Amino acid sequence: MKISIIKRRILKSLSKMDFSEEIFLDVFKFQYENNELYKKFCISIGKDKNKVKSLDDIPLLPVRFFKLYEIKSYKNKHKLNFLSSGTSEHLKSKSLYYDTEFLNKSILTSFEYFLLPDSLKANFYIFFEPFEIRKISSLSYMLTLVAKNFAKNFYFIYNRKQYEEIFKKLKREKSKVIILGTTISIYDFIIYLKEKNKKLKLKESSRIMDTGGWKGKKVYLSENNLLKIYNTFFGISEHYVVNEYGMC
Repeated sequence: MKISIIKRRILKSLSKMDFSEEIFLDVFKFQYENNELYKKFCISIGKDKNKVKSLDDIPLLPVRFFKLYEIKSYKNKHKLNFLSSGTSEHLKSKSLYYDTEFLNKSILTSFEYFLLPDSLKANFYIFFEPFEIRKISSLSYMLTLVAKNFAKNFYFIYNRKQYEEIFKKLKREKSKVIILGTTISIYDFIIYLKEKNKKLKLKESSRIMDTGGWKGKKVYLSENNLLKIYNTFFGISEHYVVNEYGMC
């Protein structure tokens, strides 16, 4: 099957988050036929193309491979090269992309489905660097892309010196807002609020999307405790919190 047809079917399925097993099998066949390293891996574990008949049969490439090799299924030079944070083993995973149009459509379709099912237009407060500053980060790329496509206004916050000004902006907000960023970055802003004995009561159905873990920091909160903290310091219900994990 042509890759253009597979991509169209993936984007159509993304809009409803409803994927048939057939799509996964078609993607597997494409990767098997066009990704030499993946094909060798499948053969080495006794899973040639003809033996994969269902979703559960599809071999999953170990994450460590992304740290050691360039995993790609095209001959052209990649247009984007993202690196992971490297918190495990201190080796950074590589994620290479050639078709940026398909990547962008996938990101925007998924973000709209999970964060903006009501087509909300809001100000975005983003606790991370923009892509212009952090060009190796897939998260920076994603956050910058969704901000430019969906936000009324957007603010990138990546320095503690910005916190007081951002607190005042959030305090003045009369409409719903969306807070985005890594868990550890958003939590750092909460620590600031706690130190200054400040809290926010954001408009009902404001949202948070956090991502990543604690990145080796000497802090860890359970999901339930973190959701309670979000509610305490932002007034945002757990029903309006979405978590996104993992580059590879």
